[in-house]
Amino acid sequence: MRYLRATLVAMAAFAFLANTALAEPKTNLLHQWATGSDAQAIAKLGEMFETKGGKWQQTSIAGHTANTLAKLRADVIAGNAPPAVQLKGPEIAEWNKTGMTADLDDLAKAENWEKVVAPELLPVMKPSGKWVAAPMNIHRSTGYGHRQKSCRPPA
Repeated sequence: MRYLRATLVAMAAFAFLANTALAEPKTNLLHQWATGSDAQAIAKLGEMFETKGGKWQQTSIAGHTANTLAKLRADVIAGNAPPAVQLKGPEIAEWNKTGMTADLDDLAKAENWEKVVAPELLPVMKPSGKWVAAPMNIHRSTGYGHRQKSCRPPA
């Protein structure tokens, strides 16, 4: 079974595969960035990956994170785990417990991730001490402000 590279939003797959010695690195990113600027950001990642000589594919699951997780579980059970997945903090730790995440320590060391990633994110990206994900943006996991139109605290 292929390894699941659980990421905050997929950079691990881009960085990992773009730096391998494969003749034509390929990835298929499972994500929920289906529309608007999110979809444009994923498309840009694809362009960058292909510029480096890779073959970019994506599986976009519109809607809530639960939809993406349901697709991920189904693919893993079917023996068709995607090589890269957009996940948020707590989900990274949960998938890491399965033993199916990639060890990105060599890449992290080569690219000096310890010095550029905020210390508060290290436990999220390294839930068991090894790098299994790379952050691209930050989502709150507390839910505060999730459904609010403003980022200001309630009065």
